[in-house]
Amino acid sequence: MDLRHIQSFVKVVEKQSFSKAAQELGYTQAAITIQIKQLEETLGTKLFDRIHRKVRLTEDGEAFIFYANDILRTFNRARSFKNDEESVKTIIRVGTVGSLGSHFFPDFIYTFSQQYPLVELKIIIGTTKSLTDMIHRNEIDIMYTIDELIYEPELVNMMREPEPIYFVTKDPNIKAQKYALDEISDYPFLLTEKGEAYRYELERHLAHESVDLNAIVEVGEIGIITKVLKKGLGIAYLPYFSVKDDVDSHALNIVDVDIPNVTMWRQVMVHEKKFLSKGMKDFLETITKK
Repeated sequence: MDLRHIQSFVKVVEKQSFSKAAQELGYTQAAITIQIKQLEETLGTKLFDRIHRKVRLTEDGEAFIFYANDILRTFNRARSFKNDEESVKTIIRVGTVGSLGSHFFPDFIYTFSQQYPLVELKIIIGTTKSLTDMIHRNEIDIMYTIDELIYEPELVNMMREPEPIYFVTKDPNIKAQKYALDEISDYPFLLTEKGEAYRYELERHLAHESVDLNAIVEVGEIGIITKVLKKGLGIAYLPYFSVKDDVDSHALNIVDVDIPNVTMWRQVMVHEKKFLSKGMKDFLETITKK
């Protein structure tokens, strides 16, 4: 079924004339006649009766006009969907780890939703491993994580920002001096949950030096950890972005510990085969500026 034939059919119905339809569409009247005949052959029915030079729809023609109009509306929407995309509600599924989710997303969601009210963000919290599996299965659209540099087949890294990891505290008994790892191991430790890359790095150093920590809590919410730290209890090993404001205001202090410096990377990734809608492009442009 040729779309031009349907367009001609609708125009003949609108003008109630083959000649007027031909004139408006830029065809000859003979061409319109041939198109309608071919459409009738395709449908296996007669669409028009021409009596005394007047064009009237047959009963089947009356029924088909609804389908014809629907086909043209769908075609026009499909042809202009890129122009209409801004007016369509879209959902973006973003996978992130707990530390980034709790620190960046509360403010980000507010500002992004103000600027893009027709984009709904669905935030999924997981580990880098689980999120990587999800992006390969197309269960999330975008991954925002903090980890070692990721070189994963079929994933495209849209942003890489280094983030140093520090020991921080407000315990008055911990002085401004360099400590060996075993010298701070007896202090109460507040640990992030397993699966965080920097938690793994800490465990690797502990295993290398055969040191056990006095862990008093394990929690995925960094905000909880920093609130406890600021009350003067314990030490934690956290990415700098999560404590920068507190360190700058002297609400928390960095502890100088004699282990190699650790740097993780904030990374935003998409699958190389993922079609990026306008909403996704807007999200990526906004999040990579942070």
